[in-house]
Amino acid sequence: MVVQGVLTRNLLLKDKKHGLFLVTTWDKRNTKDTKLLAQMLKLTGKTNLRLCDEETLFSSVGVKRGSLSYLACINDVKDCKVTMAIDKALVTGEQLVNAHPLRCDRTTAAAPASELKSVR
Repeated sequence: MVVQGVLTRNLLLKDKKHGLFLVTTWDKRNTKDTKLLAQMLKLTGKTNLRLCDEETLFSSVGVKRGSLSYLACINDVKDCKVTMAIDKALVTGEQLVNAHPLRCDRTTAAAPASELKSVR
């Protein structure tokens, strides 16, 4: 079965000074350059963005490795430590956006406008 719409890449990043970031991008974006990501996130000063370990992933947004998506930010209600950053191309595009619904064995698709409603 072919999934319609665009795929996403989701990263939970941490920086000692700036905190946690859930970054959701179009899967074709280059996300390996953390200095560029820091600039796009408008982080000031010296940054050291890196991927979070599995323990931080679970304790902050309640998902296991492989299950992260923009939907996971709904689990950050206790401490509100995670800053959500979503690729503008996903929000303004016309294609459905695919994401894991907090588990890696399922995929759900949403219209771009409904993405923003789910993360507010």
